[in-house]
Amino acid sequence: MDLKHLETALMSGEQFSRASAHPSFFEGLLDVGAEVKWCFICGASITCLRACIRMRQRLPYGPHRSRGISTRFPGNPATVCCGTRRDRVVVRPYNAKFWPGEPIGQDFFSAIGLPHLWGAMRKPAGPINESLSRPEIYVLSVTEGIAEKQRLMDHFRARPFANCGRAKFFRSPDFRVDFNLRYLVLNSGVAALNGGVDITEFLDLANVDDDPHWQALDPNDPQ
Repeated sequence: MDLKHLETALMSGEQFSRASAHPSFFEGLLDVGAEVKWCFICGASITCLRACIRMRQRLPYGPHRSRGISTRFPGNPATVCCGTRRDRVVVRPYNAKFWPGEPIGQDFFSAIGLPHLWGAMRKPAGPINESLSRPEIYVLSVTEGIAEKQRLMDHFRARPFANCGRAKFFRSPDFRVDFNLRYLVLNSGVAALNGGVDITEFLDLANVDDDPHWQALDPNDPQ
């Protein structure tokens, strides 16, 4: 990629945090331009787990129980950026309490020092990458065979589940709080990069009201 004629280049990717085992990747970026800044948006561990489950069930794999989901998340910026300029690392939370009445996009551009860009961006009119409902994901998770899973995906696109509720999480509020606290130490280094804000407050880990429509999913639902 030839970046010599660009004044500003923005690179975004969920996989950047996986470079934690290769700090030279980040050090090498310093050679690309005079000013390089890294911005990490961190979420609670249970939010990452939810996203992994929803994403994997939409892929053409076999049943969920045969594949497993990793609960060790790599995105600890303190580790990722070891050996680089700490003053060039910005950490923001996936937590609306820290976005002062603004969308996450505005918070991101403000964090990297380009707040005017968000207002100038052309934004999609409707939702993008919309998730399937909990009942649909549950059916996919116990489906045997790739062909059958793909057939169900086509079916759900044409005829979504009706009246499936607005709950986000599969697990109970108590489980979600316990899960976040269990993996708290993996993200404790973030406090050194976010101005010293306690990680529990920064990621809103004790909040059990983030899914007010939650109730246990009934696998015997006739749908």
